[in-house]
Amino acid sequence: MRAANLDGALPGHLADCLADAAGVTGAKKDHLSQAAFTVFSELIQNVYRHSETTLDGYAALQYYRRGRKVTVAVSDSGLGIMQTLRPGLKAHFPLLAAKSDADLLVEMVSSGVSRYGRDNGCGIRQCARNALALKAAMEIRMPMSRAVFRPSTDTRFLGIATFDEQLPLIWGTHVSLDFRVD
Repeated sequence: MRAANLDGALPGHLADCLADAAGVTGAKKDHLSQAAFTVFSELIQNVYRHSETTLDGYAALQYYRRGRKVTVAVSDSGLGIMQTLRPGLKAHFPLLAAKSDADLLVEMVSSGVSRYGRDNGCGIRQCARNALALKAAMEIRMPMSRAVFRPSTDTRFLGIATFDEQLPLIWGTHVSLDFRVD
């Protein structure tokens, strides 16, 4: 998915596949499809805006009938979410500059943070909010770490986050979402 190869229909296609797999109809299907469209649009747009690579990015959807879930992944082989975010923190969010990757990622998901300043940075935040509202788990895999956000039964909280470090090196940013379908 390079900018020159951007498939504008891809977010809608992924959203429709998810809604079809969920087996819902009418207003419920429209709501699911619209929320999923927002999630997929944000993730795919982030590949173009932030990966800083000429390599293609990828989006994939897999429906697991026996597990009653749909997994969607959007990946790039760029610099990585933290490597592109950190250079702008000192200018735009100086209090966040010293935070660990885990704390900074939680801040991105809960409040919205961008290397471009205060009027940006809602992509990952909005994506996570929509995904968690749909009861989807969201994993953000970075070069040597990952964060997993799971839906919480307490609506006061965005999601339950776990963070793992010292993972094998995988370049780029890889976001996967697991949607339960009934």
